[in-house]
Amino acid sequence: MKVHLLAILLIGLVSCNKSEEVSVKAIDQKIFGRWLETALTFQHTQYVRSTRFGEYERGLVIFDDGTLIERSEGGICIGEYCLMENYTGTYTYDADQNHLKVNVVNYSGPQTYILDILNLTTDSLKVSRN
Repeated sequence: MKVHLLAILLIGLVSCNKSEEVSVKAIDQKIFGRWLETALTFQHTQYVRSTRFGEYERGLVIFDDGTLIERSEGGICIGEYCLMENYTGTYTYDADQNHLKVNVVNYSGPQTYILDILNLTTDSLKVSRN
């Protein structure tokens, strides 16, 4: 009886570790890198892969260690143009929902939001922010 109980506990522990590894590996490697925002609507945000950001350009830099940089308004606006700042944050990936949960402190204060990944190719990323 004790042997059976011990075997069940070991199987449970091994299966928990395997599912955690799968969720970490499930993220598409193409998402890592620098993304320049090219279109913003109420429904989605479109990004293209970039090597740099301009002074007034928004974007994301997503690293493979669970950290990111959100490039967004720094609080200084001249007419329709706002100077951008880089804000360091973290994210977790939910493989079942195919989204990133982002935590960052930016000009507006602490923010937690979801980026639903709608489309991802080598050179473009389309997300919906919730």
